[in-house]
Amino acid sequence: MRIVHLTDTHITGYTSETFDSVMHSMMSDLKPARDYLVVITGDVQDYYSDTNIFRVMMRIEYLRAAGYNVFAVPGNHDLGVGVLQRERCLRRFCLSMYGRLVEFPIVEVFDDITMIGLNTLDQELNWYDAIGADGELGQDQLKRLNDALLKLKTKSVVIAMHHDPFDTRFMHGLKDPKDFRRVVQGKSIDAILTGHTHLGDSRNGAWGVPRFYNGGTAIGRFPAKERGPFRVFDLDTEPWQDKRYYW
Repeated sequence: MRIVHLTDTHITGYTSETFDSVMHSMMSDLKPARDYLVVITGDVQDYYSDTNIFRVMMRIEYLRAAGYNVFAVPGNHDLGVGVLQRERCLRRFCLSMYGRLVEFPIVEVFDDITMIGLNTLDQELNWYDAIGADGELGQDQLKRLNDALLKLKTKSVVIAMHHDPFDTRFMHGLKDPKDFRRVVQGKSIDAILTGHTHLGDSRNGAWGVPRFYNGGTAIGRFPAKERGPFRVFDLDTEPWQDKRYYW
């Protein structure tokens, strides 16, 4: 199964058509659908609202109905307006995306790939976190992540998260990247996929992880100058063989 990495779709009324063009180009190029797992690393909507999450789920269900596997995690815009994240928004996101309330990390298996989804806003739901777009995994989630990694038995393991642990921007980065590194370094992890920065860079090989990708932005949102890059890859091949699309 090949992985398609999308992120920061920022779906709202005025961006829906932009993402639709990406989605239809992807569906035209990547067949058969059942051979692909679409991973969306957060900010699927531009700000949380019942209307926007409905727009998101219409498109995700469209992909699933076409045969694609889909796995997504929340970003800061999914839990508020980029700042001012709220617990009720997280509950609604989980109920819409997973059909149930979940405790992160969420673990789902697709054939021989175990997807581990993290909530980088786990410790950003307090009133004093209202300013800024940074993230924090928290010690409890990191402990659960460590426990999950020690129990895995599938051939391949991929971690999906919104905030990039290498993002050093003021009030935008991950607050506990060193703790995250201590958990993942030395473990058998095939890829870590992130979003948030909109830059689409890569740090392959960092911390011993063969693929370490930031997915850019699916709609060309600032500061990116173009949409993507949309990376499509097979974990059984070398990273230099991964394809980049600009749909």
